[in-house]
Amino acid sequence: MFAVSLNWLCEILKTKISLDDMMSAFNIQGFEVKSIDQIDDDYLITIEVKANRSDMLSHYGVAREVASFMDIKFEDFKSELEFESVDVSKKVEVRVDESVCDYFCIIKIDGVDNSVKTPNYIKKRLEFFGINSINAVVDISNYIAIEMGQPTHAYDFDKIHGDCLCVCENKKNQKFTTLAGTSVDLKQGDILVCDAHKPLCVAGIIGSSNSEVDEKSKSIVIESAVFSKVPVRIASRRLKISSLASFRFERGVDPMSSFTINKIFAERILKICGGRVTYHFEYSSQKIKEKIIDLRIDRVNLLLGTNLNIDTISNCLEKYRFKCEKKKDDLLSVKIPSFRLDVEREVDLIEEVARSIGYDNIAPSNMNVVANYRPNHIYERFDVIRNTLNGFGFNEVINYAFIPGEVCKIMNLNSEDCIFLQNPLSNLYDLMRTNLLYSLLYSLSYNYSIGNCNLSLYEIGKAYKRNDLSETLSSEENLASFIISGDRIDSGFGVGKNVKFDFYDMTSYLRNIFSNFNMEYDFEKFDCGYLENSYKIMNEGKCIGFIGKVVKGKFLKLLPNLKLVKSNIFYCEINVDEIEEKNKLQKFESKFPSVIRMYNLVCNKSISVKNIKNLIFGCGKEVYSVKVKDVYKDGIDSAHQAILFEICFWLSERTLKIEEVEHLESKILSKLESLYEIKIK
Repeated sequence: MFAVSLNWLCEILKTKISLDDMMSAFNIQGFEVKSIDQIDDDYLITIEVKANRSDMLSHYGVAREVASFMDIKFEDFKSELEFESVDVSKKVEVRVDESVCDYFCIIKIDGVDNSVKTPNYIKKRLEFFGINSINAVVDISNYIAIEMGQPTHAYDFDKIHGDCLCVCENKKNQKFTTLAGTSVDLKQGDILVCDAHKPLCVAGIIGSSNSEVDEKSKSIVIESAVFSKVPVRIASRRLKISSLASFRFERGVDPMSSFTINKIFAERILKICGGRVTYHFEYSSQKIKEKIIDLRIDRVNLLLGTNLNIDTISNCLEKYRFKCEKKKDDLLSVKIPSFRLDVEREVDLIEEVARSIGYDNIAPSNMNVVANYRPNHIYERFDVIRNTLNGFGFNEVINYAFIPGEVCKIMNLNSEDCIFLQNPLSNLYDLMRTNLLYSLLYSLSYNYSIGNCNLSLYEIGKAYKRNDLSETLSSEENLASFIISGDRIDSGFGVGKNVKFDFYDMTSYLRNIFSNFNMEYDFEKFDCGYLENSYKIMNEGKCIGFIGKVVKGKFLKLLPNLKLVKSNIFYCEINVDEIEEKNKLQKFESKFPSVIRMYNLVCNKSISVKNIKNLIFGCGKEVYSVKVKDVYKDGIDSAHQAILFEICFWLSERTLKIEEVEHLESKILSKLESLYEIKIK
């Protein structure tokens, strides 16, 4: 919101405008009038100003908009102050950190008499806006902020140690006494203006009592600057200080007008308080450049549903102080006014054209939008997984993406890969989750606390990790995770006792999920501090997830309700980004019979079934399938076990001869014995 004086606007426009006409201009241009208060012979009009239109937070800014809409000739503010040669003895050393300040200028004035009374017209207008008069210099500064939108600040030069000013980022936590006499805590990252020994102000927010200009001040330094918006906004919210300056700096100010406004500030001080300019300094970052945007005429007409020619569009924009140059018959090069910080793209210029001709003057027409369908493969995979788990009786849960920072230590995560929030709501929400385990454990423990004990839950969502190579310094992973605990089948109707969830239930769910994508996968053992019997899920040499039994004790500190869970908890996580659906091969039943044989093999426990199956398949194309039917340990030493394999021999084009099967069988047994010392039991 911003309140303007009707009389002040008319004075700037040098035209008498009625209240109704002014309200109409505001409303049609998209600045809704919220309230109107009559004070003496003037009206205080409060209008709604969107956060991107910072140029409307001053009387000159509002006057520009009204003048453009009503085709009133308008002269912007300017300064006629000329500087004499610099007096080296009066020099002020200035250092600026370009990472926190884009523009900074100062003017030093000596011989000031600040004991003079503030002119009545300034005092009355400040009182009109609820601002108390302090002294002439400060009153002029406040007046300029409301009039021109650029916050300024004045320092008593005699209170500046070392004759220097430094604009920098605060490096340590420290106390700061404001102009109001209150003590606040400054944090790292706040922007400060300091002298050789102490902070003089929290940049863009409020000054300090240790450098304030009072009636005894004789030599002053006045400042106009453009500080980074985000640090100003964060510090203002944290310190709970909202000032004329912070309200404007956190939305953005015009860098091209800062020096001119500072010169106008100096002119008014010289006129009211006397004195002479002895030194000035100006710093400008390379980031401050003129913005030039190309505007396509056919694009304007396509979005607005109009048939405007290039001259009409150029006139519409120049009416609002944009400078247009014709590059082609259907292309304009548009120079953006420095005060229009909100105009960044071609579509912003098209909006200005619409505002200029008037939204009510655009004839309504049916939209003709050609939309190309682009399938979202991630969401399609989500749906497949969601339908599969729903079919098994799982319930979907949705949790916050923020989890306690202590999870980083519990799960032994690399803190450099974790994204910690700088301003969390609480210590329970200070880390962006790197996987979904804690989220699902939270849902599980909550359900146990209210009596829901037999649970199969899943969540499909995002996890976040730091990525220095990314533009946002972070990356997202699309994950699907599910967790089970308690009884799968209750006793009764032929079931003697409750059947609990176990690890093989998880592998069954996993097998069904991947069968829908026609993907093969393997398990690879790995050690995980928060999971027992944990395995990586591997596909073509790439890890696409993990599975295991949760170590409850690790999370009891954060989730005390886990003490209520008496059953084992099993967890599985799949990285959906790594899933690729394979083409399914159509198989036909063969008219030729297969040969099935059983082999009871004794092998060392260190040999994986996967290696045995790979060896058998590699012995010939006639091996159609290899299945494990049973495992025996009785009557065998502790280092070995007996595994019963079922091997199916089959060819699609003919019936196998018994001699071929026996030859292949001999080859398989010979290789098993030579490579793994595996023998028939």
